[in-house]
Amino acid sequence: MNLDNNTTLKNIEFLLPKLVSFNITKINNILVTCRVNDLLCIIQFFYNNTLTLYKQCVDIVMYDNISYSTIKRYTVVYIIRSIVFNSTLTIYTQLADLQSLNSVITIYRNSKWLERELSEIYGIFVYNNPELRRLLLDYGFKGHPLRKDFPLTGYTELVYDTQIQQIIYTNVELTQEYRNIYI
Repeated sequence: MNLDNNTTLKNIEFLLPKLVSFNITKINNILVTCRVNDLLCIIQFFYNNTLTLYKQCVDIVMYDNISYSTIKRYTVVYIIRSIVFNSTLTIYTQLADLQSLNSVITIYRNSKWLERELSEIYGIFVYNNPELRRLLLDYGFKGHPLRKDFPLTGYTELVYDTQIQQIIYTNVELTQEYRNIYI
């Protein structure tokens, strides 16, 4: 069974006229752009609607598009599948630097893990996620490594001290400063 693009397009236009901008491609993909505040409502709509039935959250991806010209620094992408209609829904939303997300755990249970990754790697707070503890990095790690303003060498390094026979944290010291070289 394939998703009827005309029926779905009319359904979305009728029920969500001002909340989203969307595009339906010919290969059963719906691309939606929305505001952060409307995200939970839109995901709930696509989950419960009998013409869409997007019941499987595949992934939540985030990337940092830092620049001086944009206020919205982060882009969050939700990739959701409808097994019944063999269709993919991709929802794009943008966040400012200190803005937070609402959790979609009440709709998709597997999003708890994905939202924990966002919180740890990018430092984005996710409301209503009961488990935002560390997942990939150790508890002493400072910073968020996938932000574009995070230094490549990090802030600290582990060094084994042979005299006290322990692993200690030391601050990273570069041997030379960054230089602008014009050729």
